[in-house]
Amino acid sequence: MRRSIILLAVGLLIAAGSGLAQPRGPMSGRGAGEGKGPRPGLAMTDEQESKMSDLRVKFLKESEPVRADLEKQQSALRLEMTADKFNESRVRSIQAEIAKMQGELGVKRAVHQRAVRDLLTPDQQKQFDTRILAGGRGPNALGRGPMHDGRGRGRGTDRPLHRGARR
Repeated sequence: MRRSIILLAVGLLIAAGSGLAQPRGPMSGRGAGEGKGPRPGLAMTDEQESKMSDLRVKFLKESEPVRADLEKQQSALRLEMTADKFNESRVRSIQAEIAKMQGELGVKRAVHQRAVRDLLTPDQQKQFDTRILAGGRGPNALGRGPMHDGRGRGRGTDRPLHRGARR
């Protein structure tokens, strides 16, 4: 149980960092004057945005098969947890595979973020680095309040923190 909680926490931390370097298009819900690019304040050039978009597509294509396999394993774990006959060794095996896939996604995300950083000017890199070091949270890190979930909407008491969470 404790190991599952730790792995869940690690997974949530990895997932929280995934939105850090995602490019935003004109339909992203940002207001006028907030700047171009993945986050307000970086003032991305059109060339940088185009390259960032290419990187994003590459990242999504590489990570999607792992995400699909991860969902299958998570589903298998839920079925094992609700089975009439509990098989601890099977649960351990599934949980180990989930942890492996989450680690793989974390590495892919880190490589993607580094590729994004390499597109930036030195001044933009300073801002990007500040956000990374701040964990991508807080008004100074993302230009938004701490109750923003990074997907264009606020987190209220009526919304789960992540899919499947209950309050």
